[in-house]
Amino acid sequence: MKSIAIGMAEMLQSQKADYICLEFDKFVKDRTLQLCIDGAFRKAKATGGLLEKCQEIVGFLKSCGAAKKPLDAERKRLNKKIYKFVAAAETRWNSSLTLMRGVCDLAGEMAVALEVLIASSVQSEVDRAKRMKPGLLSEQERGEVNGLCKLLTPAAKLTNEVGSSKYPIISSAYPKISGLLPALTTFVTGPAKEMSDALIQEIEQRFTVHQMPDVTLVAMF
Repeated sequence: MKSIAIGMAEMLQSQKADYICLEFDKFVKDRTLQLCIDGAFRKAKATGGLLEKCQEIVGFLKSCGAAKKPLDAERKRLNKKIYKFVAAAETRWNSSLTLMRGVCDLAGEMAVALEVLIASSVQSEVDRAKRMKPGLLSEQERGEVNGLCKLLTPAAKLTNEVGSSKYPIISSAYPKISGLLPALTTFVTGPAKEMSDALIQEIEQRFTVHQMPDVTLVAMF
C-alpha cells in the first residue's frame, strides 16, 4: 500500500503537470517576449520611424513589378535568398527584423531597381520611382538599421532556443532573458540606444520573475 506521503507527492506532481500545461498555453498566446519588443518599437520613436521607412520601401517593391526585375536577376548570385524578405509576414517582431536586415543588405540592388524605373518609358513608373528615390535609406540610416538588427539578433536566437525547449520553465528561461540586458546596454548611441532602453524597460516590466512560481512557463514565440 502506498504511503500517504507518496500518494500526496504523486497528486501534487500531477497537479503541477496540469498547471504547467495551462501556463504554457497561456504564455504561448501572450507571446511575452514578442510583446516586449513590440512595446519597445512603439516607445522608441526614432526606431519606429526607421522600421516604417523600411516597410515603405518593401511596400513599394511589392506593388511595382518592374522594380522586382533587377532584384530577381540577382537571385542566383545570392543563393536565391535576395528577395525572400519582401514576402515576409510583418505580424511578428522577428519578421520585422528580417525585413530591416533585407532592406540594408539589398540597398544597392534597390537603387538599381529605381534607376531602371526612372529610365523606363512608362511615365507613371518614372514618377513613382522619382518620388520613392529620396525614401531610400541614407548611409547614416543604414548604419542605424544595422545597429537595430545587431541589437535584436540575440533576442531572435533566444526565441528559437527557448521556443524549441519541451518545458521552458521560468527558472531556465528567465536567466537567458535577463542575460540580454547587459548586452543591450552596450548600444550607447542613436536609435539603437533608444530601442535598448525601451526594451530593457519592457522586459523588466513583463518578466517579473520574483512574482512568478518556478513552474510558470514563458513562451518565447
